[in-house]
Amino acid sequence: MPKSVTLTLPTQNTDGTTIAAGDIVDIQVGFGTSSQNYTLVADDTAFATQTQNGVVTIPWATLNENLGFGTWFAASRVKNAEGQVSAWSEEASFNIAPPVPNPPTGFSVA
Repeated sequence: MPKSVTLTLPTQNTDGTTIAAGDIVDIQVGFGTSSQNYTLVADDTAFATQTQNGVVTIPWATLNENLGFGTWFAASRVKNAEGQVSAWSEEASFNIAPPVPNPPTGFSVA
């Protein structure tokens, strides 16, 4: 299971203007089982406490997504105070493997 997601906040809008401090109000992280098809989207509006020098590290538990076993694809995007949403970031893939049981104990041959 992943421990966190990390991203760098944009500093400019698509028209080249500077993004004002505090104008980004939401980070969305999308998850899907096929590339570029994010069927689950987690919002993080409390990311300010997780930001250092423009880099955001979001603990996995705060995303509140309970993903099943298998290969997943994820990307992020941001929303500004005016409600405009960016395009998705580059994509990352990861695998969630099922847990492996411990071996039996007390085994003997009589």
